[in-house]
Amino acid sequence: MAAVYSINFFRHPSQNAGPTAEYTCPSGHLAVVKCITIVYGDITASGLDAWVQTEDLCKLARYTWGFALSSTINLGGTALFYGSWAFLEGETLYSQCVSGTCDIQASGYLLTTP
Repeated sequence: MAAVYSINFFRHPSQNAGPTAEYTCPSGHLAVVKCITIVYGDITASGLDAWVQTEDLCKLARYTWGFALSSTINLGGTALFYGSWAFLEGETLYSQCVSGTCDIQASGYLLTTP
């Protein structure tokens, strides 16, 4: 029987660049990302474009908010994504934020392979 562990794969406070390699699935394991969270403050002036992606640039979750002179204000919030994204040993999760600043985290299960 395979062992199952709940785990925070990464927590990246104040992400404002990237892509940043955050987590690589270890040998003998399968990582299942269940929750991705993007938390941001006042982005009225900067806008926000942030995401979590795989090493082949496939975006798993993304939050984008643009601004213009007629835009309403955006004083902050949380973008929460639930899913089941599987990573094989050696595969890497990345985070990126190209506009604004945010905190990004991903959590899920780490399974041992038979």
